[in-house]
Amino acid sequence: VQPSYGFNLNSPSSVQGVVSTPACSILLRGSASYLYYPTSDASGITQVTSPGVSWGGALRLQTRRLTLTLGPSYEVRWTHDKLPSGQITQTLEHGIMGQGDAHFQATPLTNVNGIISYENSNGYLWSRFGVVHQITNPRFTRPHALSIGGEFTAQGNNQIVVYEGGGLFEIAFLREHASVSFRGGYSREQYPNYEVNTAPYLGAGLYFDFRRR
Repeated sequence: VQPSYGFNLNSPSSVQGVVSTPACSILLRGSASYLYYPTSDASGITQVTSPGVSWGGALRLQTRRLTLTLGPSYEVRWTHDKLPSGQITQTLEHGIMGQGDAHFQATPLTNVNGIISYENSNGYLWSRFGVVHQITNPRFTRPHALSIGGEFTAQGNNQIVVYEGGGLFEIAFLREHASVSFRGGYSREQYPNYEVNTAPYLGAGLYFDFRRR
């Protein structure tokens, strides 16, 4: 669990190929997410939680070193605002969501990647840029590999803007097509009343490719 903001707490997703060639694929995909953050104004701090689901399609283009995926989804969110007075308001939000990601294999052991999404339902933008380098098992002869890297994340809407930068450590289980990652760094949060907070963050992630089973 990552004490930060955006989609990093829980975002399982599923991707299914409809039409596929070595260079191009048309995909169907769905995901679930949990958006959470505080926002501050003259009346005090409002805690926002917003679980949501989305489903849609995407076009994936692939070369020997580059994979690019772009596509729209339709999203529904159940947003709860806990006001400074303690009152809770509930809003059903829905709209088009645009998503894209790119992965570039700079060397056999170094990957450069970027992810971005924008929700029309609440105007939330989430983006991350990272570089990961594998430091063990360079010939891929053993079942595990360790990687280190760095990343920068920018996210927010008209209620909060957050910038995060830090490093990550990843353990890949090559035979299982899975990995576990741990990340940490520093974040900067800015609110509509121009209040700014800075704090360290810690996080963890799990990846598993069901298509390879």
